[in-house]
Amino acid sequence: MSYFESNKAWSERLGSYDLTKTAGGAVVFKFKGQPEHFACPSCANNRKLEILQDNRTMSGKFRCAACKAEYPINPRENPSPIRYPRNEFP
Repeated sequence: MSYFESNKAWSERLGSYDLTKTAGGAVVFKFKGQPEHFACPSCANNRKLEILQDNRTMSGKFRCAACKAEYPINPRENPSPIRYPRNEFP
């Protein structure tokens, strides 16, 4: 594959994504189709599309399995306060 063909193929592949700012404040690539997912911008700079994986934490961060970068995709969740019954404290 020639350099020109390689650039065209990469442009078409990256064209399936939009650079977007997420609710958590990260700037990442979002897939235009289904299923909805996000790609690592750092890896995209190296011509690799790596899908970000949800850490499933209250921080709302997703992680790139390739470069280990983390991005706040979802808004941070505040934990519910722990409530103890009053009769358990002296």
